[in-house]
Amino acid sequence: MTTDADNPSPVPSAQEAPVSAQLIAAASRDCIVVLDAEGRITQVAGAAREMLRVPAGQDPVGSNWFDLWSDERHAAQAALDQSLAGEVGRFRAFIRRWDGSFAWWDVQTSPLGSDASNPGHVLAVGREITGQHDAELRTQALAADLALRVKQHQGALAELNEKEQEHRALLDNLNDCVISIDQAGTIRSANPAVSRMLGYRIDEVVGRNVSMLMTVEDRTRYRGFLRLQASRTGTSPAFVAHSVRAIHRSGKAVLLELSISQYSAHGERFFIGTLRDLSERERLIQDLTRARVEAEQANHAKSAFLAAMSHEIRTPMNGVIGMIEVLAHSALNDAQTDAVQTIRESAFSLLGLIDEILDFSKIEAGHMELEREPVNLRELAEQVCDNLLPVARHRGTQLSLYVDPSLPDWIHTDPTRLRQVLVNLMGNSIKFSPSGSDKPGRVEVRMHALSDSYSISVSDNGIGMSDEVMAGLFSPFKQGEASTTRRFGGTGLGLAICKRLVDLMGGSIKVSSRLSIGSTFSVFLPMARADSHGEDARELRLDGITCVLADGDVDELIDIGDYLRAAGAEVIGPVEDLDAFLSASPSQHVAIEGIADRAEQGRLLEHARARSGTQARVIITRGNRRTPRLEAQGIVSLDGNILRRDALIRAVAAATGHFTITRPAWIPSAPSRTKPAPPPSVAAARAAGQLVLVAEDDAINQKVILRQLEILGYAAEVAGNGEEALALWRKGGFGMLITDLHMPLMDGYTLARSIRDEEAGGGRMPIIALTANALRGEATAAFAAGMDDYLTKPLRLKQLEGALEKHMADNAGADIASLAPAPSARTSNGPIIDLSVLRGLIGDDEAAIRDLLSEYCRMAPVSIGDMLATTRVRDYARASAEAHRLKSSSRAMGASLIADLCVDIEDACRRQDPVGLDTCAIRLGEALARLHDEFPAIPAPRPMDAGSARQLG
Repeated sequence: MTTDADNPSPVPSAQEAPVSAQLIAAASRDCIVVLDAEGRITQVAGAAREMLRVPAGQDPVGSNWFDLWSDERHAAQAALDQSLAGEVGRFRAFIRRWDGSFAWWDVQTSPLGSDASNPGHVLAVGREITGQHDAELRTQALAADLALRVKQHQGALAELNEKEQEHRALLDNLNDCVISIDQAGTIRSANPAVSRMLGYRIDEVVGRNVSMLMTVEDRTRYRGFLRLQASRTGTSPAFVAHSVRAIHRSGKAVLLELSISQYSAHGERFFIGTLRDLSERERLIQDLTRARVEAEQANHAKSAFLAAMSHEIRTPMNGVIGMIEVLAHSALNDAQTDAVQTIRESAFSLLGLIDEILDFSKIEAGHMELEREPVNLRELAEQVCDNLLPVARHRGTQLSLYVDPSLPDWIHTDPTRLRQVLVNLMGNSIKFSPSGSDKPGRVEVRMHALSDSYSISVSDNGIGMSDEVMAGLFSPFKQGEASTTRRFGGTGLGLAICKRLVDLMGGSIKVSSRLSIGSTFSVFLPMARADSHGEDARELRLDGITCVLADGDVDELIDIGDYLRAAGAEVIGPVEDLDAFLSASPSQHVAIEGIADRAEQGRLLEHARARSGTQARVIITRGNRRTPRLEAQGIVSLDGNILRRDALIRAVAAATGHFTITRPAWIPSAPSRTKPAPPPSVAAARAAGQLVLVAEDDAINQKVILRQLEILGYAAEVAGNGEEALALWRKGGFGMLITDLHMPLMDGYTLARSIRDEEAGGGRMPIIALTANALRGEATAAFAAGMDDYLTKPLRLKQLEGALEKHMADNAGADIASLAPAPSARTSNGPIIDLSVLRGLIGDDEAAIRDLLSEYCRMAPVSIGDMLATTRVRDYARASAEAHRLKSSSRAMGASLIADLCVDIEDACRRQDPVGLDTCAIRLGEALARLHDEFPAIPAPRPMDAGSARQLG
């Protein structure tokens, strides 16, 4: 017995394992091995050593048979198991021989029996088949390639057959008749259209001369054509789209369009004639012409309907909006003010929808005409931002504006349409910006100069859009999806109008967006510079001033730096440690501090005041006030939302002593609501030549315009039509006529012309048109009739005031202000309590006024003390409630400064801002001291200086 070093179990030697001599002799050219049940080689014979490449001196006996079949071990194991079970096994596999070489073998295993002398052994006979295997692989590859080629050939034949069938089907189903002929004119083929067009079956024309289908006149041309083609060598058609007359089988002549081409095949030349029935095309042209006329008529009817509806809606809307403004100028409490504001916003929202539909109708009908006039681009952008500020504030959205200083201030454009594009884009961004506290909304407007154009981009951090939504974004009545319309409202016309207006102005618009990230709309418009009207010379300059930027948003500071450099200042920064930089610098600089949170304002202001007189500082805060505020000597604060370039420059100039701010920072800028002064009597106004004549047929609008004029301090008489107005005017004493254009008996145009005719050689009274028709050409017609201005309904109080100031001043015979008591306006030196508010509320009962004053002066210090006490324990809810109560009573009393400070306290409580409360406490203490000074009969307020106020925080 021998022992395998790797397997200690006994392995029989070659002499101990009997093997049939006949089997060995029969397979002597093959590799013969005997395996035990574990797969060990127990005996080798035949050519085993040579085929296994066993080196001299090594014995394969005892080796593991499966190690030779590492990649096919499972096949070798399966064959062994099969033979141990008494069956013949066989497998083909890749063998790794003793010298490391590989070969393909065919192996057969057979059982040797299980007697006592030879228990559980298997005979394995292997033969190398590498060459045979490679040949089989090549044969298989050739067979596969052949099969592929056959398949491709069959596919090509099938495709060719399919193409032929397709071409035949195409030819058979053409509306045009296609006929092929040879050089002799014999028809070789025709498609079925010949039957429909000329009444012949195909077999009736094939083989016959094509002249059978021609009139006598065309046969002569046909023979000339064949002779010409016979002399040519090219293949270009002789003529295309030539009108001919063919003979129908019934004998009637048919007008056709004939196109001829030619081709060569088998050494012969052939011609293809394509015939198209012109009578059918003529019918189609007539139908299209009729449809176009009908569409134009329908479009005209639609435009007329929209114009009529606009007029009919604007007329009552003038009553709604006019009376809202009248009501807003009366003494209202906070709840009433909020209700009036809600009504006003709803009314203007409705008016905006009407305007959008009317504008789109004008554009669609090609009636939109652009103006071209000098426009201050920066001022226009700032005005649009200011107008949209209340909307943004209501949604909690922060607006920012940057106007590239390299942009010319004045350009030639249509201000109305450019403003409309800006309003639509910004309004859209505000509407879709987030309104929750978790993610404050932000809308950024940027204007940049390009080589010969300028760009306007409006970005937001709103809901964003998918590619599918953006693909149809500028289509009318589209808002992405129905849920968007339900959630945000609108007509879906705003962006479509923007696109068409930008196209009309010769520009382009594009959008980029990501869902839940936001959107950016970019407009590119041609830039035509206009004269600056000498305004450049009046702008403040900052030459010789060095500004240091610190704190705040880096991008915003970069924009601020651009503005300052454009004004001549040298700019340093942004720097990280401002105080360290200023201490180390030997020169005097202006520190520009931008902050991201209003809660930091109080801390920075206190820090700046502590250094007052040593360093000029401009502190930019979050807020919407437009003017700089002097906080202390050399310390100016400025709100950064929609930061105006000129306001920034004035702030820096004020901090350095080059500009004077007249209003202290603590005086609120919002005017108080006071009862307007009564207008003069009709007789007094007539005597002064200041009486306004109103020609208006609508009773509601008569009432509105009279109330608006009353608020503005003007007396008026009203006429229900042009004839009445003309009769009143002839009596004299009128300083201005405001007339509707469309009235019964005599319209506004005729009225104006009649007055101008009768004025000939005398004075000229201003005439202002007031109409609900915002139609193209109506303003031109009004001016042509002799009018001086053109206003549309609904008429805003501010618009009316501007027109009166512009035209009545030129016609004034006396100062209208001298005819009535001047209204009391609250200024920085005005009373802490505006008594005109009380008189407007309860009349001139002095006893009642004294009682109310006494009660307020008794209650206010107590209420203020209680409110400040609650802040010591940080009870923001109670402090806010107390501020709200004091605000309401202060508004009613005319104590606007105290009421405004209560609003600030409510805001600070809502933000839980202790620093903001400190600032409000200081200012409230100053206001309370003024209340005691002006009404000394009341008890003096409890001491509350700046230090004690700070202790409350």
